[in-house]
Amino acid sequence: MKKIYYAHHMGIYNTEQEKRDIYTLKMLGLEVVNPNTKEYQEASIDSCGMDYWIRLVATCDALAFRAFMSGEISSGITAEMGAAIAFGLPVIELPSRVCMRVLSISDTVELLKEVGQR
Repeated sequence: MKKIYYAHHMGIYNTEQEKRDIYTLKMLGLEVVNPNTKEYQEASIDSCGMDYWIRLVATCDALAFRAFMSGEISSGITAEMGAAIAFGLPVIELPSRVCMRVLSISDTVELLKEVGQR
């Protein structure tokens, strides 16, 4: 089974959002490496800064991340993403604010005209 590192900010630890994200990744047939577990939290105590988490990313096949609702990405997630890219791993963003990003048909047509597709 492929392993995916779930990079997310501490503000959503132990929330319904975290549960939904993990469920989604598992439904895709992935083993989720979640830094918000007692095992990983305890193991990270003796490490220096992000070193432990970067090594953990290296044990995975991909990385999925969740940004803040504003779209901003925390420095910790940024470091984990950078490591994943350096290791040649795919990086996937879990979508936020999807309803606010959905275009109407007319807006879609206008956008396609702007980019030269229609």
